[in-house]
Amino acid sequence: MEQAFPGNLLLFHLINATASPNPLLRALAVFCASDLVWLLLAALAGLWLAGTAEMRFRLLLAGLSAALGLAANAALGGLLATPRPFMAGLGHLLIHHAADASFPSDHGTLFWTIGLALGARGPLTRFGSAVRWAGLAVAWGRVYLGVHYPLDFLGAFAMAFGAVVLVLRQEPRLMPLALTLERLRAALPGLLPWRQ
Repeated sequence: MEQAFPGNLLLFHLINATASPNPLLRALAVFCASDLVWLLLAALAGLWLAGTAEMRFRLLLAGLSAALGLAANAALGGLLATPRPFMAGLGHLLIHHAADASFPSDHGTLFWTIGLALGARGPLTRFGSAVRWAGLAVAWGRVYLGVHYPLDFLGAFAMAFGAVVLVLRQEPRLMPLALTLERLRAALPGLLPWRQ
């Protein structure tokens, strides 16, 4: 797939690290590529536990969007089986990574489904915007480190957008699930002493 888009390869070589990268730039890339996802998951858990019922509903929609997007990625990745740059002998690989499908990026899909879903409306729109920007940092880091092509993130954004649109169209139908989760939360006040 990458050979079918020469601009993809050109952009990959422009972003990918040199054989002897600047140590600070490499550390920043590793943080963006690998550690930001853990910060995102911790922030989502904190918002779920300490947030309002409306915030938890928005987080539920974002989580369902992410699950749908990642499931679609798995299906498409298995179908296309696009090799990662290092599998094709391209660029410089600076971190260990499994030799699995490159397109579309799961990291990109995760960040952009969460960011788009939360940014659509509700009390977490600013957080959603920050997550979308963080997705760009993740994309840069993973291309810089040699585990993705830029096109993998364009595919991730398309997957994220489609998943969010599909889930948000079902928003009224998902209200009963949200209410069930709120009732379960209310039934466990001693374990969950945070805001209702």
